[in-house]
Amino acid sequence: MKYPSRSEYCSAIRNPQFAFRKKDPQTKIERDLDASLVKGKPVERIQLNGNKDIWSAAGSFAIAFKYETSLPHKFWAIRCFYRSNFEVKHHYKQALVRLKNSSCRNYFVDFTFLEEGIRVQGDCYPILKMEWVEGENLKKFIKANLGKRNVLLSLAERWRELCKNLYDAGIAHGDLQHGNVLIVKSFQNFVLKLIDYDSLYFLENKNSVDDNIKGLSDYQHPLRKSLEKRCLEIDFFPQLAIYLSILALAEDKKLWEVYQLDSREGLLFSRTDFLNTDIADIFKSLAQLSDPIPELARKMKKLCLLKDFRNLPNLETILSGEQWVESHYINSSYSQYSSYSQPLSSIFSWLKERTPQLSLKRQTMRECPEAGGESQSEPAVKITALSNETQQIQSLAESPKRIAGWDPRSLKSNYVKYVKPVSLSPTNRTQIALISTQIGILLKQKTEVVLSWVSYAKDSLLKACHSAIGNLALQLQNLKSIKRLDSLPAHNGGQGENEISNLKFVTPALTELAIQAIPTIDRPPTIVQSQPSQPKTQTTAQVAAQLGRSLNWCHAQRYQHPDRFLSDIHYYKDAAGVVHWMEAGIEQLRCLKSQKKLSGIPANSLPTKEVSRRLGVSPEWLTKTKAKHASDFVMEIHYHTDARKRYYWTPTGIELLQQLLNEHKPLVVDSY
Repeated sequence: MKYPSRSEYCSAIRNPQFAFRKKDPQTKIERDLDASLVKGKPVERIQLNGNKDIWSAAGSFAIAFKYETSLPHKFWAIRCFYRSNFEVKHHYKQALVRLKNSSCRNYFVDFTFLEEGIRVQGDCYPILKMEWVEGENLKKFIKANLGKRNVLLSLAERWRELCKNLYDAGIAHGDLQHGNVLIVKSFQNFVLKLIDYDSLYFLENKNSVDDNIKGLSDYQHPLRKSLEKRCLEIDFFPQLAIYLSILALAEDKKLWEVYQLDSREGLLFSRTDFLNTDIADIFKSLAQLSDPIPELARKMKKLCLLKDFRNLPNLETILSGEQWVESHYINSSYSQYSSYSQPLSSIFSWLKERTPQLSLKRQTMRECPEAGGESQSEPAVKITALSNETQQIQSLAESPKRIAGWDPRSLKSNYVKYVKPVSLSPTNRTQIALISTQIGILLKQKTEVVLSWVSYAKDSLLKACHSAIGNLALQLQNLKSIKRLDSLPAHNGGQGENEISNLKFVTPALTELAIQAIPTIDRPPTIVQSQPSQPKTQTTAQVAAQLGRSLNWCHAQRYQHPDRFLSDIHYYKDAAGVVHWMEAGIEQLRCLKSQKKLSGIPANSLPTKEVSRRLGVSPEWLTKTKAKHASDFVMEIHYHTDARKRYYWTPTGIELLQQLLNEHKPLVVDSY
């Protein structure tokens, strides 16, 4: 389905009598899409520049409007979709049914899905009609309570309780981040509310839902990008990131300024921290705080190294113990042989379980009189050889350091020699063949696992060698720059050094390098590597002050115009996750600020100021008149609006204004 744009939704909702009514195609009679919305109106707010505009907030897939109804007198959030990569109708109807009977429904806002909710340019589109909740998002609430340790610790406990209840109910939000968590005050207390349900997941869905909404990367595990199907584990990592951030800020409020959280998209962590845990400053800072923060930070570092997303533990498991950590994380710096000791142990366990069965089978066959004259003493399987190999594998599994003396390829190529079926009756021959095949297949599979690790270790070693060779090549290149100094004498009373100092074109750094390169007895040459120059950039706060816009406006442009802002061309994020704007990005922001979108506006339309001058009234009178007689004015017939919500009046609209002016002539008429 092709959805309207955000500006088209804004224009439609300004006229509720048209936006929430539909003409029946058969009877040609108009009916209400929603009786309460028809008699309501969008709520306006005053912008920073003093102009009034309807309240709206745009996300990745939808734009929400604050809406007021009279019967009943209530405020709502009307969520209109302008793009989607999932089946909206099926998703929200399923969510309504499952949340209605869930024990966690109090964490969610009451909402209704209207398949035909709003009419835009003659066509109807679905909307979510949600109860309006007054509250602060998680980040604003934390900032407002910095230094109030008890309040933030209470918030952390409420968050832990929410995470446990969601897990027990088999529900995952899918996009946990500060903007989707509201803190709602209730008497002398506060409660948590979750919003934005596009990525909801229920345990009943199993693995049938595509994970096409990845969430804000500063809260997500590095493996979330490659996850194909949703599961309960999609919430576990952001739950820990939020919980640990709350505890750390409750302990040390200075972390907010140190990591410049006002100009960052997340809280204390960023995606760069999750990808580079060993060098991330935030983990070093958390290690200096009081318990249990250092231990939780250590566990998070291990979680970032997981290779299987389904092994992520929930928050309650992390806080209760660390057995899961030792058995699931992969980090070669902690255990050099962890990647191959496990398959060796599993081989040994499998052989240990099946060896008695093979011995019993051999004994039974010896006693069987229907062997058909075949040799009764010939064993069905070489148990002795298999037992010897089992002992070797067991010793290797118990002592991983002895792996260097064992070649797994011998098992892969000669595994058949350990299992030799004998010539018996057809029934026994088939049974023995099945046993040998099972042993052979398992040994082959386990051996291939070990060989894959060997291949991985080889690739890692080659990468390290290539890196070392690259550094050596850079040093040799620096040496070439001073090759013309090789002919200078080494010991001639300092003449070589004086001659170097007379070279006008040599930079101070190169002069120092050349002096060090002069052969001496005990002093080897020192190589000075030139550092790459960083492009001139500005922070978001500097750009916002320069353009006269807010920080949120600058960040919003990157999401609203992803084709205009490219990473490392228009902006980049440093190791702390702070956005730095390059000249190209600042120029794009400047263009968006001054852009005038007049496409679709007829040439004979006039702006409000010109119409007010011709009619002899003030622009405020025109605005009040249109609002008072909203049902008489139709967009694209009486007026048009541009991207900045400025009105352009058609000749029909000007004529209607003239009639209203004659009928309701204002007491004060401005002359222009």
